[in-house]
Amino acid sequence: MMGGFSLEKEFLEEYKKFIVEQGVKDGHSRWYLYWVEQFSLYLKDVPLHECTADDVRKFTDHLKTGSKAEAWQIAQAKNALRLMLKEFLRLPWTTGRDNDGNDRSAGSTSTALISPANLFKDKVHIDGLNEEYRTVLKMLQSEIRVRHYSIRTEKTYDQWIRRFINFIEMKPPESLDAADINSYLEYLAVRRKVSASSQNQAFL
Repeated sequence: MMGGFSLEKEFLEEYKKFIVEQGVKDGHSRWYLYWVEQFSLYLKDVPLHECTADDVRKFTDHLKTGSKAEAWQIAQAKNALRLMLKEFLRLPWTTGRDNDGNDRSAGSTSTALISPANLFKDKVHIDGLNEEYRTVLKMLQSEIRVRHYSIRTEKTYDQWIRRFINFIEMKPPESLDAADINSYLEYLAVRRKVSASSQNQAFL
């Protein structure tokens, strides 16, 4: 059995959400997750965001000779890795070169390296909030219950507030401004590929 990096559950969930938005049928998405996990295990001590084109080639060769995968499975694995490395993580080497032979990733912020470790700058942490923000969450909870919102809605709003707090690194509430909100919305759209409806939910 291959040993390697185990991908975080949240990371895989975000990738699944992304590929479904890209047109992968929900019933097929589990196989895309499977191929990405297998590739991560194949890399052994190399983190996913540090892989190379040669690693991908060797992995697909391994599928052909080592695992006896069928042609359609290999094609599916290649597409899963393309979506992960080029479209989701946007690794610089996946952009290739233009017609003049120039590296299209050079100086481009759109192809900046995004690792699984820093992709979730707004990852939810249950503990670690200071007293000031604990008070903010209690006030939110009280307001939601006064409006008779459902428990599910309450939990969703609580999660979004926690994500925002972690994104701004617990910047004092009194010093927050519109720029902080705009920065987070941009992060949700560009980095996390969150849909417009989810962005609206975050700041309704």
